[in-house]
Amino acid sequence: MADPVPAHQSDPGPEHPPTTLGSHEYWRTITPTDEVQHYLDTVDRLAEEFGAHRRSEIADTVSACRQDLATVPTSAVPEMVERLAHQRLTSATPRKAS
Repeated sequence: MADPVPAHQSDPGPEHPPTTLGSHEYWRTITPTDEVQHYLDTVDRLAEEFGAHRRSEIADTVSACRQDLATVPTSAVPEMVERLAHQRLTSATPRKAS
């Protein structure tokens, strides 16, 4: 019997598409729910502001923020995700020397 392939090394194939916002291009190919559309818009806004970061990095940050705020009441999540992602990207952006 062959050893099972670790989950991080397996290829999910087309029948199992990516399920995180980090897979930003995937989310652009489906009809998004209101929640997903909000996160896509958040990534777009943050990408304009944080041009020094790759779009995939911004999408991963937004996705991680959403997961970190899983216990927050649903109605507050979208705004809090954007604020938290903004703060994390601000902290990760090198400051220009004056």
